[in-house]
Amino acid sequence: EDASSPDYATINVVLSAPAQPQLAASQDLIHCVGENITTKTLTLVDQGAVTYKWYEDESLSTLAYSAPTATVNIVANLGMTSPAVAGSYSYFVVTESACQSAPPVEVILQVSQNPVADAGADKVGVDAVCTGTQVTLGGNPTLAVPSAAGTYTYSWQYVESTPEPNAEANPVYTVSNASTVNPANYNFEVRVTEVNGCFGTDIITVEVKAAFTPFLTSPSSSSFTPTSPNQTLV
Repeated sequence: EDASSPDYATINVVLSAPAQPQLAASQDLIHCVGENITTKTLTLVDQGAVTYKWYEDESLSTLAYSAPTATVNIVANLGMTSPAVAGSYSYFVVTESACQSAPPVEVILQVSQNPVADAGADKVGVDAVCTGTQVTLGGNPTLAVPSAAGTYTYSWQYVESTPEPNAEANPVYTVSNASTVNPANYNFEVRVTEVNGCFGTDIITVEVKAAFTPFLTSPSSSSFTPTSPNQTLV
């Protein structure tokens, strides 16, 4: 063998791309208009020693955030607005080590409108009711403007006290007033919630007239039959 002839060796280096990123389980991808989302995050399955890059476009020309951590804050890192504004927000994620994963994985965040609730028209002034009246709460319908497909739930709160009205669209509630001098006000708030957790509220005020206590000064005893509520005797 010629000692003056150099030896050559071929080394093949194969660089493999990291696995595509994927969201960890139970991520909150739907938010509601007006919601405070400053602490909301998204978490990917941790792949170890890689960099996670979040882009605003599928062509990967506008980088929103890059870090070796699998969790991002959707406001501080991805630039969403809080309180949340209605719309669909798409991000495209890749992982990078020596090579970059492909194709990018799209993550869509949705900010949904809230439903519009109608608790019904106030019953005050000339529309005030008498003590013992059974009042039907809610509008026609109480879900004035839907915001999503699916089932809606209803909850009512008697603001001043208890018991609460039944959890239905148009519950019936009996109001009363023990005072013979002053009217009493009942305020009821309805909360209508859709399948994504977005909700709308509204309040109805019901004025209950002072209790009617008839009496006669002369003669000392008599009997009568009122023909209408709160009838005035002369």
